[in-house]
Amino acid sequence: MNSFVAQVLGPLDRRWLFRAYLIGVLFLCMAVVVTFTREPNLSLDANQRIIAIIGALTVFVLNTALFPFAKIVWDSIRSFILGDTFLVTSTMFLFVGKFLVNFMLWTAAIFIAPIGIGYLWLTRRA
Repeated sequence: MNSFVAQVLGPLDRRWLFRAYLIGVLFLCMAVVVTFTREPNLSLDANQRIIAIIGALTVFVLNTALFPFAKIVWDSIRSFILGDTFLVTSTMFLFVGKFLVNFMLWTAAIFIAPIGIGYLWLTRRA
């Protein structure tokens, strides 16, 4: 198992990985705040609410852990489509676009990340 982790995480730039996890943790914090500050669902009893919250938090943590691998898939697709194209746009438009893309990647990381992990593992196998 250790060699699998080394093959998957080995080629990644540490600064890029740190930044991706930082973005994922920011989305995790936002999701936790929204989860705990919203009005409780009164149609559920206390045990069902606790189970729903634990399930949501589990998904949030998994999405955060898998977010960098989903981002690898997005970066690969983006570089394939755009190549070395240099885009000039407004900073506000760029930040809103990056936020939306990263949020969508974070929410779907459970489904997208296995592709990124498989890609890293297959391309880095010895």
